[in-house]
Amino acid sequence: MKHEVLVYLPLKPSAAKMQNLPVKLPVRIEDLPKIVDQDKIDLDIIIRGLETQHRVKADDYYDSYLLFFYYEAFKRALNNGNVDDAKIWLEKAGKLKIDYRYFFYKGLLLREVGELDQSEIELRKAVEMNQDFYVGYYELGRLLQKKGEYDEAVKFHIKSLEHSHGEFDLPLLGVVDAYSASGMLSTALEVLERIPGDSQILIDALLRKGVILNELQRYAEAEKVFNMALHKEKRWELFYNRAYARERLGKLYPAFSDLKESYNLNSVEDILYDMALVEREMGFIEDAIEHLSRYLSVSNDAAAEIALARCYFMLGDFEKASSTLPISLEERLSEFIALCSSLAIGEIKNGNFTDLLFSNLQREYKKGRMTEKISKLRRLSSSLTGVENLFVSEEVDYQELMQWLLKHFDNPSLNNRVSGITMGKVPAERELSVEELKAFIQFLPFFGIRFDRMELFARRFAFILSGKGETLAMLLTLLKLYIHALANMAIDIATFIEELVEEFKSYAFDFSKFIAEAFETQFIDVDTALESVHETPRDFILKTLSLVRADALAEASISDKIYIYFRR
Repeated sequence: MKHEVLVYLPLKPSAAKMQNLPVKLPVRIEDLPKIVDQDKIDLDIIIRGLETQHRVKADDYYDSYLLFFYYEAFKRALNNGNVDDAKIWLEKAGKLKIDYRYFFYKGLLLREVGELDQSEIELRKAVEMNQDFYVGYYELGRLLQKKGEYDEAVKFHIKSLEHSHGEFDLPLLGVVDAYSASGMLSTALEVLERIPGDSQILIDALLRKGVILNELQRYAEAEKVFNMALHKEKRWELFYNRAYARERLGKLYPAFSDLKESYNLNSVEDILYDMALVEREMGFIEDAIEHLSRYLSVSNDAAAEIALARCYFMLGDFEKASSTLPISLEERLSEFIALCSSLAIGEIKNGNFTDLLFSNLQREYKKGRMTEKISKLRRLSSSLTGVENLFVSEEVDYQELMQWLLKHFDNPSLNNRVSGITMGKVPAERELSVEELKAFIQFLPFFGIRFDRMELFARRFAFILSGKGETLAMLLTLLKLYIHALANMAIDIATFIEELVEEFKSYAFDFSKFIAEAFETQFIDVDTALESVHETPRDFILKTLSLVRADALAEASISDKIYIYFRR
């Protein structure tokens, strides 16, 4: 018969208190050499010693510690996702003693495996047996929230707060989460405002506050909240959600930097997708392709495949763009890729496009009218000194372009930004000028019929000039108007605005609101539009859209030739 030898290890009172251990800890003799630090005794060593104590001589004092550490082992297993091990530890605890804790932990186990109704029964048993058990009320609240019973969840979270007498703050977050999940965002914000600045849950509270403000589309306020939280603690969720706010504020590079920080702290592949979208909007297409490819290697995401196809399209790789695009999805993009591919090689087939814009572009090219119009616009654009020298085979040299900008514009803020970029830096964003906006328009004819390169140019030029999402939205608006003009096609302004708003809201939210509201209330009449002087880029966009709606571009181009680029 094998003898079980126990040694009663005397512990320092501080070490015993810190680990909730008896001051004389029973340890199996073979485990004694494994204890190298009394402040960090392995859980399994503790349990083996206490189990041996129970077999040798059951003792209520030591059994109370054994029960406690059975539940500690249960929590360890459950937190690691080891449900089977958790069941074993729970059974051991139940054989030793049945009290409110048994039903509580059984409820947690059932919740973990998805048996929510049974979990509720067990958790209710726990709080009935111990009506001051505030952690039980809290977990019951979390369970009810998971079941969608938000009013009941709030009730139990409040009960937890009442019974904890200020010692347990987590139910406040439970209340916030329940209100948020039920759509009561303003009420959730009111609760968050009452959480004191010295609370242990302050960072979690600020995270939730920022997320709610993002949901309410109050992005500037959300950014400030995340700034405050990040000043106290660097957490990936804070960087990630601040990036969301910053992107919608049009702060593209700061949003990208936040996503990089978030990924460095928590390498979740989903973040690569978000990074790639921001990279694409800044014109960093090669980087976007790398990150989308890495993301798609672990995810079957149609939206990411569409984004990747768009990137290949902008680089002129129509074959990869077409093969990457999911079958039966994004028919419009698929048709545009097919059209641009045939235009690039000058072999226009009789494609039956469902999109009227593409059919018109095909018709205008085949009849020679598009090429003729582009030639006329190139001659008009030649008033920009030296611009023709920036293009080789209808492709712009971006290094030469930046040098041209430095020489052509006498604008200190533009010069600072462009100079910084040429030195490999990313200066702060700046406002675009109307003159720069017009220069973009005048560049377009030099791309010929390469709409893929025009789209890439819009993104890169916006980044070089400004770095703001609103600048990109403006340039893309003008590019779309230009393409419609080449198609000799009238614009349904309502549909056009609706599509712009949907496209721009993720990186130029305020601008998308501006053009939506302009369509509803602020479009100006023809006479006012013709007489107005566009002092800001927004003024210019508003005037141009108003003239398009009124079909008055021909009249406007008499006094300002820039409108010729948008005439049918």
